[in-house]
Amino acid sequence: MKKINLVVEWHGELHSLTASSPEQVAYEKVARVQKWPMPGADDMWPVTYMVFLAWSAMKRKGLIGSDVTWDDFSTNAEVDGEEREGADPTQPAQPSGNG
Repeated sequence: MKKINLVVEWHGELHSLTASSPEQVAYEKVARVQKWPMPGADDMWPVTYMVFLAWSAMKRKGLIGSDVTWDDFSTNAEVDGEEREGADPTQPAQPSGNG
């Protein structure tokens, strides 16, 4: 699972946050119903995907209220994001230090 760093401008305020598995799972559930595109293996992310991750992450972190609808957020927020390199959770941790 890839984490995505997001910068969101919402009503004149900038917010930096990271979207992770809760946001990505939420997107996949909604995308299947709405027939939205899934992020491609070629790292091309649909705009809807990035904006949804931002909306979901901001709601989860309490940066916007539950009363902020998808329609309101998707038409009024500015979102920019990039993939964050992280450790592969399926691999054992590498030892650190000199022991």
